[in-house]
Amino acid sequence: MKKTRKRISKYLSVNRLFLTFIIFALIETVLVRNYTLGNTYAFKPFICDLAFLIIIGAFGYFMKPKKQFSYYFIWLAIVTVMCIVNSIYYVFYTSFASVSLLSTLGLVGDVGDSLTEKLKIMTWNKYSICAISFLFVVLLFTACKVSYKFTGTSIDYNIIKTMQIDNIANRAPYGWAPMEAIFNNKLQDLYANQTRLEFVKRNGDLHIAGEIVGYDQYNKAVSADGYSSQVQLKMTVNIRFENKKSNIAWEKQFSATTQYDANQQLAAVQEELVTEMARDIAEQIFNATVADW
Repeated sequence: MKKTRKRISKYLSVNRLFLTFIIFALIETVLVRNYTLGNTYAFKPFICDLAFLIIIGAFGYFMKPKKQFSYYFIWLAIVTVMCIVNSIYYVFYTSFASVSLLSTLGLVGDVGDSLTEKLKIMTWNKYSICAISFLFVVLLFTACKVSYKFTGTSIDYNIIKTMQIDNIANRAPYGWAPMEAIFNNKLQDLYANQTRLEFVKRNGDLHIAGEIVGYDQYNKAVSADGYSSQVQLKMTVNIRFENKKSNIAWEKQFSATTQYDANQQLAAVQEELVTEMARDIAEQIFNATVADW
């Protein structure tokens, strides 16, 4: 259960922009149906909307994290505009606007006076409330940027411009050979994707060095017959960090654990488990060094 909660928590953390886009866009489409057709809980339209939004949202994963927010924000803005237009259009014509109507936009000037008069006499009703709700959703999504951003770091790029990450060697007594490369790749990729710092070989404004010092496994649970049923794997990394611009330096150890079924061979699941722990420790180091949490 604890492992399941950890995986769910990690999924929500990694995919929060995607999930925020889906939830807010769905709220908009549900509001449109409620304020126009009145069938808030229609199942088929809901599934169609959800499928469309998931397809659109999935393309965000092909982009670097720095560009994902802009992608999702633009698409939410498009959905918002479509919903507002349809909610207002429904007031006049009791139907929804279609793409073909774009060809008639040139006629708006001819009926502009009539349209203005009709809008003036519209009372404070459910349609205006709908439009305000959509705008409020956009503001919420914008605010989400603050909580999402790994790039919302404590880095002042006017002062700190370079990053030096030494190879984190595997010094664990019982280390697994590929573990060193896996961890170094995860750590470097995190800083490369989530900051604008230039990587250098020496004299970096920020400097990370260290070594993997522990890779151990323990019996986590025992079955009724007295044999081990769960095995816990633990990875520990010792990190030395220096911020030369702020004269900050420290040395800390970071650890991560995971579990696997004792009936499984470690060799069969080792790469997946080590990758999971390496990602966890890399995020801890990132948060301790540059993230403004």
